[in-house]
Amino acid sequence: MSEKKYYIEKKEISKDKAVVYSEYNHIVNVMRSKAKDKAILICDDGYFYHAVIEKIRKDNVEFLIEKKEKDKNLSKVEVTAFLGLLKADNMDFAVQKLSELSVASVMPFVSKNTVVTKDTNKIPRLQKIAEQSARQCGRSKILKVSNVLEFDEVLESLAEFDIVLFANELEEKLTLKKALANFAGKSIAFIVGSEGGFSEEEAKLLTKKKNVKSISLGSLTLRAETASIVLAANLLYELQ
Repeated sequence: MSEKKYYIEKKEISKDKAVVYSEYNHIVNVMRSKAKDKAILICDDGYFYHAVIEKIRKDNVEFLIEKKEKDKNLSKVEVTAFLGLLKADNMDFAVQKLSELSVASVMPFVSKNTVVTKDTNKIPRLQKIAEQSARQCGRSKILKVSNVLEFDEVLESLAEFDIVLFANELEEKLTLKKALANFAGKSIAFIVGSEGGFSEEEAKLLTKKKNVKSISLGSLTLRAETASIVLAANLLYELQ
């Protein structure tokens, strides 16, 4: 039987012990774990903590940590997705799949042609979707969803990355593979617009940035959420 995975809070781990309150009900009442049962504890830091239950108390479970193991599946390059705000179901789907692909963060934004209004109430739901996806896939780090940015804020943020890949429907020559040739940085961002795409002025502002490369995703016309998933999957493949 494979070890059960529990997502706990970082503060619950101290050296070779973990005293877990946050997942008590799930561990004891749902999974019906008992003393001496083995488990893998995950606290969103890129490691797996192999542990065994020592004590079950009224409101917490005490684990002995036997081994701390770095997640070998984590990409060496941190990937951030700037994604134009999409209609609810499409945004939910994109965040779920980008989480499965180990993208580090999603930064939703609004631009001139965005058809969805800016709504900060959507962010907690999207973050919950990312957390659920991470749990289902056993990820050691959970994708973070930022507050919705204005387009000007996106432009200001791009300097933080070693390279930024702009999925530009008007680009005909530069492919993802060529854009990444000789890349040796630690952080990558990619930009995919909303259903309405970018205005001509916005596209020009993006391509003027020194670290931004305008790339083509091929001849197929893709929906925005599909484009983000295709780009993330191909990007992580190229980074292997």
